[in-house]
Amino acid sequence: MSTVVEQVTRGLTTLADYGSVSSASSRTESIETLEKAGEGSLAPQLRPKNKDAYESGQINVVKNYPWTPSAIDSSTIPYVRLIEYFTNESMVKKSLDSFGKQISDTVDALTKGVAKTGRTLAPYDEIFDKSDPTDFSYWLPYFNKTSYEINTPSWQKIDGVGDSIKKLSSGLLPGEAAGAVNAAVDFATAASAAGLAWQYAGVGIFDRPRLFAGHSERQITISFPLYNTIKANDWIKNRDLIHLLMSQNHYNKRDMITGVPPVFYDVYIPGQYYCYAAAMTDIKVENLGNVRMIANEDIVPDAYQITLTLSEMTMPSKNQFHAITNGEGRSFVNSKEVLASGKARANVDKETEAQIEETRKKNGAQKATN
Repeated sequence: MSTVVEQVTRGLTTLADYGSVSSASSRTESIETLEKAGEGSLAPQLRPKNKDAYESGQINVVKNYPWTPSAIDSSTIPYVRLIEYFTNESMVKKSLDSFGKQISDTVDALTKGVAKTGRTLAPYDEIFDKSDPTDFSYWLPYFNKTSYEINTPSWQKIDGVGDSIKKLSSGLLPGEAAGAVNAAVDFATAASAAGLAWQYAGVGIFDRPRLFAGHSERQITISFPLYNTIKANDWIKNRDLIHLLMSQNHYNKRDMITGVPPVFYDVYIPGQYYCYAAAMTDIKVENLGNVRMIANEDIVPDAYQITLTLSEMTMPSKNQFHAITNGEGRSFVNSKEVLASGKARANVDKETEAQIEETRKKNGAQKATN
Protein backbone atom coordinates (compact mmCIF):
# COMPACT_ATOMS: atom_id res chain seq x y z
CA MET A 1 0.00 0.00 0.00
CA SER A 2 1.49 3.35 -0.99
CA THR A 3 2.21 5.95 1.65
CA VAL A 4 0.70 9.41 1.72
CA VAL A 5 3.99 10.92 0.57
CA GLU A 6 4.12 8.53 -2.39
CA GLN A 7 0.54 9.43 -3.34
CA VAL A 8 1.40 13.11 -3.17
CA THR A 9 4.47 12.84 -5.35
CA ARG A 10 3.12 10.32 -7.86
CA GLY A 11 0.43 11.12 -10.43
CA LEU A 12 -0.90 14.30 -8.80
CA THR A 13 -0.60 17.85 -10.03
CA THR A 14 1.98 19.86 -8.08
CA LEU A 15 1.59 23.36 -6.71
CA ALA A 16 4.18 24.59 -9.19
CA ASP A 17 1.77 23.81 -12.05
CA TYR A 18 -0.72 26.32 -10.66
CA GLY A 19 1.68 29.26 -10.62
CA SER A 20 0.07 32.01 -8.56
CA VAL A 21 -3.57 31.68 -9.63
CA SER A 22 -4.69 31.96 -6.02
CA SER A 23 -2.47 34.46 -4.35
CA ALA A 24 -2.88 35.25 -0.68
CA SER A 25 -3.75 38.87 -1.51
CA SER A 26 -6.79 37.94 -3.64
CA ARG A 27 -8.09 34.91 -1.78
CA THR A 28 -11.60 34.56 -0.33
CA GLU A 29 -12.22 32.66 2.86
CA SER A 30 -13.55 29.16 2.20
CA ILE A 31 -15.15 28.96 5.64
CA GLU A 32 -17.43 31.94 6.16
CA THR A 33 -16.92 33.01 9.75
CA LEU A 34 -18.30 35.86 11.79
CA GLU A 35 -15.82 37.45 14.17
CA LYS A 36 -17.54 38.60 17.34
CA ALA A 37 -15.26 41.14 18.98
CA GLY A 38 -14.13 40.10 22.44
CA GLU A 39 -14.44 42.46 25.37
CA GLY A 40 -11.28 44.19 26.51
CA SER A 41 -8.22 42.63 24.91
CA LEU A 42 -9.87 39.28 24.18
CA ALA A 43 -9.35 38.02 20.64
CA PRO A 44 -12.55 37.66 18.57
CA GLN A 45 -14.80 34.61 18.86
CA LEU A 46 -15.43 32.76 15.62
CA ARG A 47 -18.92 31.59 14.61
CA PRO A 48 -20.45 30.65 11.24
CA LYS A 49 -21.50 33.76 9.32
CA ASN A 50 -25.00 32.48 8.58
CA LYS A 51 -26.19 31.10 11.89
CA ASP A 52 -29.68 30.39 10.55
CA ALA A 53 -28.38 27.82 8.07
CA TYR A 54 -27.36 24.56 9.72
CA GLU A 55 -24.98 23.76 6.86
CA SER A 56 -23.01 26.99 7.24
CA GLY A 57 -21.09 25.68 10.23
CA GLN A 58 -21.03 22.05 9.16
CA ILE A 59 -17.50 21.18 8.06
CA ASN A 60 -17.82 17.80 6.38
CA VAL A 61 -14.27 16.75 5.58
CA VAL A 62 -15.43 13.26 4.56
CA LYS A 63 -17.63 14.65 1.78
CA ASN A 64 -16.24 18.06 0.84
CA TYR A 65 -12.47 18.08 1.42
CA PRO A 66 -9.59 16.53 -0.59
CA TRP A 67 -8.48 13.89 1.92
CA THR A 68 -8.12 11.16 -0.72
CA PRO A 69 -7.23 11.28 -4.44
CA SER A 70 -9.55 8.33 -5.12
CA ALA A 71 -13.18 8.53 -6.20
CA ILE A 72 -15.22 7.46 -3.16
CA ASP A 73 -18.77 7.01 -1.95
CA SER A 74 -18.71 9.24 1.14
CA SER A 75 -21.68 7.38 2.66
CA THR A 76 -19.47 4.31 3.14
CA ILE A 77 -16.62 6.12 4.94
CA PRO A 78 -16.33 5.69 8.74
CA TYR A 79 -16.39 9.05 10.48
CA VAL A 80 -16.16 10.81 13.82
CA ARG A 81 -18.46 13.76 14.48
CA LEU A 82 -17.37 16.64 16.72
CA ILE A 83 -19.79 19.29 18.02
CA GLU A 84 -18.01 22.38 19.34
CA TYR A 85 -18.94 24.43 22.44
CA PHE A 86 -17.60 27.63 23.97
CA THR A 87 -16.39 27.71 27.56
CA ASN A 88 -17.09 30.94 29.46
CA GLU A 89 -17.23 32.29 33.02
CA SER A 90 -20.99 31.89 33.39
CA MET A 91 -20.73 28.25 32.30
CA VAL A 92 -18.01 27.53 34.87
CA LYS A 93 -19.96 29.25 37.65
CA LYS A 94 -23.15 27.41 36.72
CA SER A 95 -21.29 24.08 36.68
CA LEU A 96 -19.74 24.69 40.11
CA ASP A 97 -23.09 25.76 41.61
CA SER A 98 -24.71 22.71 40.11
CA PHE A 99 -21.98 20.43 41.48
CA GLY A 100 -22.77 21.52 45.03
CA LYS A 101 -26.50 21.04 44.43
CA GLN A 102 -25.91 17.60 42.91
CA ILE A 103 -24.08 16.49 46.06
CA SER A 104 -26.98 17.75 48.18
CA ASP A 105 -29.52 16.00 45.95
CA THR A 106 -27.50 12.78 46.05
CA VAL A 107 -27.42 12.79 49.86
CA ASP A 108 -31.16 13.50 49.86
CA ALA A 109 -31.77 10.63 47.43
CA LEU A 110 -29.74 8.23 49.56
CA THR A 111 -31.54 9.18 52.76
CA LYS A 112 -35.07 9.57 51.42
CA GLY A 113 -35.01 7.20 48.48
CA VAL A 114 -35.69 9.91 45.91
CA ALA A 115 -35.45 8.47 42.40
CA LYS A 116 -34.27 10.66 39.54
CA THR A 117 -35.63 10.09 36.08
CA GLY A 118 -34.95 11.62 32.67
CA ARG A 119 -32.61 11.27 29.71
CA THR A 120 -29.70 8.87 29.96
CA LEU A 121 -27.27 11.80 29.61
CA ALA A 122 -29.17 14.13 31.97
CA PRO A 123 -26.61 13.75 34.83
CA TYR A 124 -24.00 15.47 32.61
CA ASP A 125 -26.10 18.49 31.61
CA GLU A 126 -25.10 20.57 34.61
CA ILE A 127 -21.48 19.42 34.70
CA PHE A 128 -20.64 20.65 31.19
CA ASP A 129 -23.06 23.34 30.08
CA LYS A 130 -23.83 23.12 26.35
CA SER A 131 -25.93 26.27 26.15
CA ASP A 132 -23.29 28.13 24.10
CA PRO A 133 -22.45 26.08 20.96
CA THR A 134 -20.04 27.70 18.50
CA ASP A 135 -22.29 26.29 15.71
CA PHE A 136 -19.28 24.61 14.12
CA SER A 137 -19.44 20.84 13.70
CA TYR A 138 -16.89 18.57 12.07
CA TRP A 139 -17.32 15.28 10.20
CA LEU A 140 -13.84 13.74 9.92
CA PRO A 141 -12.68 10.45 8.35
CA TYR A 142 -11.91 7.98 11.10
CA PHE A 143 -9.87 4.82 10.58
CA ASN A 144 -8.69 3.30 13.83
CA LYS A 145 -7.79 -0.28 14.77
CA THR A 146 -9.45 0.05 18.18
CA SER A 147 -13.17 -0.62 18.11
CA TYR A 148 -14.01 -0.61 21.85
CA GLU A 149 -11.88 0.12 24.89
CA ILE A 150 -12.42 0.37 28.62
CA ASN A 151 -9.84 0.24 31.39
CA THR A 152 -10.73 -0.23 35.06
CA PRO A 153 -7.89 0.13 37.59
CA SER A 154 -7.84 -2.14 40.63
CA TRP A 155 -10.70 -1.50 43.02
CA GLN A 156 -9.61 0.41 46.11
CA LYS A 157 -8.84 -1.66 49.23
CA ILE A 158 -11.04 -0.90 52.18
CA ASP A 159 -7.94 0.17 54.17
CA GLY A 160 -7.64 3.41 52.23
CA VAL A 161 -11.32 4.26 52.15
CA GLY A 162 -11.24 6.03 55.52
CA ASP A 163 -8.58 8.49 54.35
CA SER A 164 -10.54 9.17 51.14
CA ILE A 165 -13.73 9.90 53.09
CA LYS A 166 -11.87 12.23 55.45
CA LYS A 167 -10.31 14.17 52.57
CA LEU A 168 -13.70 14.50 50.89
CA SER A 169 -15.43 15.69 54.07
CA SER A 170 -12.67 18.22 54.82
CA GLY A 171 -13.13 19.76 51.40
CA LEU A 172 -16.93 19.88 51.35
CA LEU A 173 -18.11 20.34 54.96
CA PRO A 174 -17.70 23.13 57.55
CA GLY A 175 -14.97 22.66 60.16
CA GLU A 176 -17.07 21.15 62.97
CA ALA A 177 -19.02 18.85 60.67
CA ALA A 178 -15.85 17.66 58.95
CA GLY A 179 -14.26 17.00 62.35
CA ALA A 180 -17.22 14.90 63.40
CA VAL A 181 -17.09 12.86 60.20
CA ASN A 182 -13.35 12.30 60.57
CA ALA A 183 -13.74 11.18 64.17
CA ALA A 184 -16.48 8.74 63.19
CA VAL A 185 -14.32 7.35 60.37
CA ASP A 186 -11.34 6.89 62.74
CA PHE A 187 -13.58 5.07 65.23
CA ALA A 188 -15.08 2.82 62.53
CA THR A 189 -11.65 2.02 61.12
CA ALA A 190 -10.25 1.16 64.55
CA ALA A 191 -13.27 -0.95 65.43
CA SER A 192 -13.04 -2.82 62.14
CA ALA A 193 -9.33 -3.51 62.64
CA ALA A 194 -9.95 -4.73 66.20
CA GLY A 195 -12.74 -7.02 65.01
CA LEU A 196 -10.54 -8.54 62.32
CA ALA A 197 -7.69 -9.05 64.76
CA TRP A 198 -10.04 -10.72 67.27
CA GLN A 199 -11.47 -13.16 64.71
CA TYR A 200 -8.24 -13.88 62.85
CA ALA A 201 -5.61 -13.34 65.50
CA GLY A 202 -2.75 -15.32 63.94
CA VAL A 203 -3.56 -14.94 60.29
CA GLY A 204 -2.78 -12.06 57.91
CA ILE A 205 -5.90 -10.72 56.20
CA PHE A 206 -5.15 -10.33 52.50
CA ASP A 207 -8.65 -10.52 50.99
CA ARG A 208 -10.72 -7.58 52.14
CA PRO A 209 -13.73 -5.71 50.74
CA ARG A 210 -12.92 -3.26 47.96
CA LEU A 211 -14.67 -0.25 46.49
CA PHE A 212 -14.91 0.73 42.83
CA ALA A 213 -12.51 3.62 42.18
CA GLY A 214 -13.45 4.55 38.60
CA HIS A 215 -12.60 3.86 34.96
CA SER A 216 -9.57 5.39 33.28
CA GLU A 217 -10.36 8.26 30.93
CA ARG A 218 -9.59 7.52 27.30
CA GLN A 219 -8.16 9.32 24.29
CA ILE A 220 -9.04 9.01 20.63
CA THR A 221 -6.69 9.97 17.81
CA ILE A 222 -7.98 11.16 14.45
CA SER A 223 -5.50 11.23 11.57
CA PHE A 224 -6.03 12.02 7.89
CA PRO A 225 -4.25 13.84 5.02
CA LEU A 226 -5.46 16.94 3.19
CA TYR A 227 -4.12 17.24 -0.37
CA ASN A 228 -3.28 20.67 -1.77
CA THR A 229 -2.66 19.45 -5.31
CA ILE A 230 -5.92 17.97 -6.61
CA LYS A 231 -7.66 21.28 -7.42
CA ALA A 232 -6.22 24.78 -7.67
CA ASN A 233 -7.89 26.24 -4.58
CA ASP A 234 -7.74 23.17 -2.31
CA TRP A 235 -4.86 24.64 -0.34
CA ILE A 236 -7.02 27.63 0.65
CA LYS A 237 -9.84 25.42 1.91
CA ASN A 238 -7.38 23.19 3.80
CA ARG A 239 -5.49 26.12 5.29
CA ASP A 240 -8.72 27.74 6.51
CA LEU A 241 -9.82 24.53 8.25
CA ILE A 242 -6.46 24.28 10.01
CA HIS A 243 -6.60 27.94 11.06
CA LEU A 244 -10.13 27.47 12.42
CA LEU A 245 -9.16 24.45 14.52
CA MET A 246 -6.08 26.23 15.83
CA SER A 247 -8.01 29.39 16.69
CA GLN A 248 -10.83 27.58 18.49
CA ASN A 249 -8.42 25.53 20.60
CA HIS A 250 -6.23 28.36 21.85
CA TYR A 251 -6.54 29.97 25.28
CA ASN A 252 -7.86 33.55 24.96
CA LYS A 253 -6.07 35.90 27.36
CA ARG A 254 -8.00 38.91 28.68
CA ASP A 255 -5.46 40.51 31.02
CA MET A 256 -2.48 39.60 33.20
CA ILE A 257 -4.53 37.16 35.29
CA THR A 258 -7.73 36.10 33.56
CA GLY A 259 -8.73 34.59 30.24
CA VAL A 260 -11.13 32.22 28.52
CA PRO A 261 -10.36 28.49 28.05
CA PRO A 262 -10.49 26.79 24.63
CA VAL A 263 -13.62 25.12 23.29
CA PHE A 264 -14.64 21.56 24.14
CA TYR A 265 -16.31 18.87 22.04
CA ASP A 266 -19.15 16.37 22.04
CA VAL A 267 -17.67 13.28 20.30
CA TYR A 268 -19.67 10.62 18.46
CA ILE A 269 -18.56 7.66 16.35
CA PRO A 270 -21.59 5.78 14.96
CA GLY A 271 -22.15 2.43 16.64
CA GLN A 272 -18.85 2.61 18.50
CA TYR A 273 -18.14 5.57 20.77
CA TYR A 274 -19.65 8.59 22.51
CA CYS A 275 -18.20 11.15 24.93
CA TYR A 276 -20.27 13.99 26.39
CA ALA A 277 -17.28 16.35 26.77
CA ALA A 278 -13.71 16.05 25.48
CA ALA A 279 -10.83 18.47 25.08
CA MET A 280 -8.57 18.73 22.03
CA THR A 281 -5.29 18.04 23.83
CA ASP A 282 -3.02 17.75 20.81
CA ILE A 283 -3.13 19.16 17.28
CA LYS A 284 -0.31 18.28 14.90
CA VAL A 285 -0.09 19.38 11.26
CA GLU A 286 2.83 18.01 9.23
CA ASN A 287 3.98 19.12 5.78
CA LEU A 288 4.21 16.33 3.21
CA GLY A 289 6.00 16.41 -0.15
CA ASN A 290 7.40 19.61 -1.68
CA VAL A 291 6.87 22.91 0.14
CA ARG A 292 6.41 26.26 -1.61
CA MET A 293 5.84 29.89 -0.60
CA ILE A 294 2.74 31.49 -2.18
CA ALA A 295 2.41 35.28 -2.46
CA ASN A 296 5.02 35.74 0.24
CA GLU A 297 2.41 34.94 2.91
CA ASP A 298 1.60 31.23 2.90
CA ILE A 299 3.93 28.25 3.15
CA VAL A 300 2.07 25.45 1.37
CA PRO A 301 3.17 21.79 1.04
CA ASP A 302 1.86 19.24 -1.43
CA ALA A 303 -0.28 17.87 1.41
CA TYR A 304 -0.93 18.24 5.13
CA GLN A 305 -1.08 15.32 7.53
CA ILE A 306 -3.57 16.24 10.28
CA THR A 307 -3.44 14.44 13.64
CA LEU A 308 -5.94 15.40 16.35
CA THR A 309 -6.03 13.92 19.87
CA LEU A 310 -9.16 14.25 22.00
CA SER A 311 -9.06 13.44 25.73
CA GLU A 312 -12.18 12.61 27.71
CA MET A 313 -13.27 15.02 30.44
CA THR A 314 -16.01 12.65 31.60
CA MET A 315 -15.26 9.19 32.94
CA PRO A 316 -16.57 6.33 30.76
CA SER A 317 -20.03 5.31 31.90
CA LYS A 318 -22.95 3.10 30.95
CA ASN A 319 -24.94 6.29 30.29
CA GLN A 320 -22.56 7.37 27.54
CA PHE A 321 -22.24 3.85 26.17
CA HIS A 322 -26.01 3.50 25.75
CA ALA A 323 -26.16 6.97 24.18
CA ILE A 324 -24.39 5.39 21.19
CA THR A 325 -27.49 3.33 20.33
CA ASN A 326 -30.48 5.08 21.93
CA GLY A 327 -30.24 8.22 19.76
CA GLU A 328 -28.97 10.64 22.42
CA GLY A 329 -25.38 10.51 21.15
CA ARG A 330 -26.46 11.48 17.62
CA SER A 331 -28.62 14.44 18.65
CA PHE A 332 -27.43 17.99 19.35
CA VAL A 333 -28.74 21.56 19.12
CA ASN A 334 -27.35 24.75 17.60
CA SER A 335 -27.38 28.21 19.18
CA LYS A 336 -30.64 29.16 17.47
CA GLU A 337 -32.41 26.19 19.07
CA VAL A 338 -30.80 26.94 22.45
CA LEU A 339 -32.06 30.52 22.21
CA ALA A 340 -35.54 29.32 21.25
CA SER A 341 -35.68 26.89 24.18
CA GLY A 342 -34.47 29.66 26.51
CA LYS A 343 -37.25 31.98 25.30
CA ALA A 344 -39.76 29.17 25.78
CA ARG A 345 -38.60 28.68 29.37
CA ALA A 346 -38.74 32.43 29.96
CA ASN A 347 -42.32 32.56 28.62
CA VAL A 348 -43.30 29.68 30.91
CA ASP A 349 -41.75 31.51 33.87
CA LYS A 350 -43.65 34.71 32.97
CA GLU A 351 -46.92 32.79 32.69
CA THR A 352 -46.26 31.16 36.06
CA GLU A 353 -45.52 34.53 37.69
CA ALA A 354 -48.70 35.99 36.15
CA GLN A 355 -50.75 33.09 37.50
CA ILE A 356 -49.25 33.51 40.97
CA GLU A 357 -49.93 37.24 40.92
CA GLU A 358 -53.50 36.66 39.77
CA THR A 359 -54.03 34.14 42.60
CA ARG A 360 -52.68 36.66 45.12
CA LYS A 361 -55.06 39.32 43.87
CA LYS A 362 -58.03 36.94 44.14
CA ASN A 363 -57.04 35.94 47.67
CA GLY A 364 -56.62 39.59 48.62
CA ALA A 365 -60.05 40.45 47.18
CA GLN A 366 -61.65 37.58 49.10
CA LYS A 367 -60.06 38.71 52.39
CA ALA A 368 -61.26 42.26 51.80
CA THR A 369 -64.81 40.97 51.16
CA ASN A 370 -64.76 38.85 54.31
